[in-house]
Amino acid sequence: MIAASRQVIHIAVPALLLGGAGIAVASPLIVLVPEQSVWTYEDSGTPLDESWTGYLYDTRRWDTGPGPLGYGETSVNTLVSYGPD
Repeated sequence: MIAASRQVIHIAVPALLLGGAGIAVASPLIVLVPEQSVWTYEDSGTPLDESWTGYLYDTRRWDTGPGPLGYGETSVNTLVSYGPD
């Protein structure tokens, strides 16, 4: 089981602006989570109690690493385990 303290990875979305006469025009992408941002994650396989999703949960003992996190791909920056399967 992998739990991350941030729940969105590498998402960029186009922002729409209203031009003259109410016409929607595309603006540059807004990056919500920058590439290689540092993530705090728990990768021991131990089930977490329900409070881990709370804002005040103590993640100081969790590992950290730059995104993207993953396994089995050459594009990941932080290797995580894939679990017992």
